[in-house]
Amino acid sequence: MKRYLFIIGVPVLATLLALAAGEGILRFVEKRGGPRFNGLSVAFGENFFFHHWKPGQPLYPTKPLFDRWVGWHAGPHTESPEVVFNSLGWRSRHEYAPMKNSKRVILIGDSFTYGTHLPDGQTIADRLQASLGETYQVLSFAAEGYGIDQMAVIATQLAPAYQPNAVIVAFIADDLRRTCTPFAWGQARKPYYELVGGRPLLRGFPVPQPEINARRHRRLPQRVTDALLTYLSKSRVINALASPYLQWREKNCLESLNAGLFTEIQRTLSPGTRLLFAHLDGDLPEGFRRHLKKSGIGYLEYREFEGTLAARLHLVPGRSDGYHPDAARAQVIASVYRDWLESGR
Repeated sequence: MKRYLFIIGVPVLATLLALAAGEGILRFVEKRGGPRFNGLSVAFGENFFFHHWKPGQPLYPTKPLFDRWVGWHAGPHTESPEVVFNSLGWRSRHEYAPMKNSKRVILIGDSFTYGTHLPDGQTIADRLQASLGETYQVLSFAAEGYGIDQMAVIATQLAPAYQPNAVIVAFIADDLRRTCTPFAWGQARKPYYELVGGRPLLRGFPVPQPEINARRHRRLPQRVTDALLTYLSKSRVINALASPYLQWREKNCLESLNAGLFTEIQRTLSPGTRLLFAHLDGDLPEGFRRHLKKSGIGYLEYREFEGTLAARLHLVPGRSDGYHPDAARAQVIASVYRDWLESGR
């Protein structure tokens, strides 16, 4: 009996000592400025959040309006006297009922299009509406934190009901990364897509109510799962072992899945509906650009137009908080969109 215990115990003990040594070495490397091994904390983001969450704590960071289609959008819960929302919860001083004798333009985007740190009247949508006049009706479907996947849901599931004449999908490089998780902001569920047979398929819809999802995570089996995955995600050794797979999955998402969503948006829109993909900020992955080129999908590179238009408008574009467009940059972006709409290209 002792012999069997020895035969089993020695390898187990040696393995545990090796893991402990590896853990110590990797943590030391991190403290010395080396690579960080924390990819699993993102992959298990929902489990991590609910393991530390206590009943009574907020389920959203800024109390946005829950939406079964896209997870959230900043609606009447946002407390700001400078921001007005319509009855649907989208940032607009107008209802989204079709207007006679007007062309409908739908803007889809993240916080850049939403107008973070900008008062009403100075957002891209408001500037575009003012420049186009009553012959156009500009409808903005944008919220802080949106990824390409949520924009795709809006473009393919919500926008067609408004019978738009043109759709503008405005994105930044960060939006591609947001597509890679069904749990955003560290605490908010959203729909997501998976590539099946080379084509993106919508998953996680309808999005569960935050309170319902929280109750599921309070059940004992799920609490045990959350605790186990949380502690595993803190291990540098396990993160290092999982790193090749996590890197492959992220690359596949950033390049193939996001490019597939652009194709899906283009394929779904009604014939005759004009479509513009507008890249507003950040450096796009080379692989993503190759996928788009291979699929025959182009996009407008805003930075190529900013200097010329800013000079023409006598504006100095900037950033309101070091990141989001200020009023001058919002006006320049709106001018880029107006020129595209009026060009008929």
